[in-house]
Amino acid sequence: MQVFKYRGGDREIFERDLSAIEKNFFWGSNFKQLNDPCETLISSDRFKSETKTFFNLTNKNSEKVLEKVHDALDTFINRGKEIGIYSLSATYNDELLWAHYANSHQGFCIEYDLDLLLESYPSDKIYSFPIKYSKNPPEIDISDISGKDGISLVRKLAGNKSKKWDYENEYRIITDKSGEHTYNFKAIQAIYFGLRMPEPWKKEMMTILHGRGIKYYQIFQVEGKYEFDRQEVPDISGSEVTYLRQIPSLNGKKSSINFEIIEKDFNKFNEKATILIELDSKADREQLIWIANKIKEDLFRSARRIFISFRIHGVIAGNGYWATANFDGKELQVSINGLSLEQEKELIEGFENETRETIGMWIDETPFICSSLTLLFNDGATILETKYSDGSKSLEQLKTTQLGSGIRYDNLQGNYHGEYFIVENNGTLKYYSENGLFKELTPFHLEKKLNKDSYNL
Repeated sequence: MQVFKYRGGDREIFERDLSAIEKNFFWGSNFKQLNDPCETLISSDRFKSETKTFFNLTNKNSEKVLEKVHDALDTFINRGKEIGIYSLSATYNDELLWAHYANSHQGFCIEYDLDLLLESYPSDKIYSFPIKYSKNPPEIDISDISGKDGISLVRKLAGNKSKKWDYENEYRIITDKSGEHTYNFKAIQAIYFGLRMPEPWKKEMMTILHGRGIKYYQIFQVEGKYEFDRQEVPDISGSEVTYLRQIPSLNGKKSSINFEIIEKDFNKFNEKATILIELDSKADREQLIWIANKIKEDLFRSARRIFISFRIHGVIAGNGYWATANFDGKELQVSINGLSLEQEKELIEGFENETRETIGMWIDETPFICSSLTLLFNDGATILETKYSDGSKSLEQLKTTQLGSGIRYDNLQGNYHGEYFIVENNGTLKYYSENGLFKELTPFHLEKKLNKDSYNL
């Protein structure tokens, strides 16, 4: 279902509304901020009559019990007035809505995909429904408080208006608290420019919202009719979708990096957010700082603590993430736990400068213990040389056993966990313990060259 939000005002209001779109949140107004003074007008006479009859038949102390029940209802209604309301419409081309809510056609209209707009985190409580228009205020009865989710009572409190407002064809989103409410940026499908919207504002909007895949339309009056229609307008920033998908090239040091958000969560009660990002390739520290700040500003504005984890596409890194970036308030800490670009470059250059008789070479990307491994012959012995990213190294003498699928290598001195590895005929190195296979590394080939673009540090 598509729903629409009309926006408009002076320059200050335009900047405020554009900033909200840029930062992916809408403002849920409280009832006092709405333009209808009859909001929340509701009758509880039927409820009080029904409960009085019920308790008179079942309870000797009915008057005291009734007083508590009715007080509880009044308290609920008063607290319910603290909810947030985001008012939408079912149409984009209503002339009265353009006149009343888009600054006499000088503003714009946002088209949302309602399902995406309603996506929320587990800690959120959110409702949505069309407004019911009638001549008289709604009445509460016993059935309205019997539901577990309270939706019936919320509907009567926030989902009814006078018949005179039915031209708005309003659809409402209700949040459990007024104020900012973040949403999936993909919810915005299109933006419609009003008949009188200034051209510079249109270009500014396209520029700031570039890379989001938003379609733009110009509203025009149908000749000779009291009707409005739309015509698509090309996006001056291009049609490629890069927003929250690509880290840009910074200072010409490294090419842009595509990424995907795998999962995210936010708990508004403890103000904690978590997010997992998969990078197409390794980033440098400056790029990690850039994406961390982008995530904080555009996804988790109200979070106090943010935990960002990065993994690399196609890299099986064992336990832990390649990098992390964590916010505690405004303080940001970035840690690269796997091989950084600089460390990887150094290890690969070591492979390319190797002159000894080697059996195979591998790079282990396991966070915190990443290293290069060189299996070689040295004075008749088989040696595994491990060089760690901190510059240290170890040497291990091995004994070999020929297998049908490759060669098994065991530490000549033995070990405590029954660990050994097999180099298969295709060069793949597989580590085993008494519990079975626990790590697999693909071989490094000498013909592989350094990618100058990737290592332009």
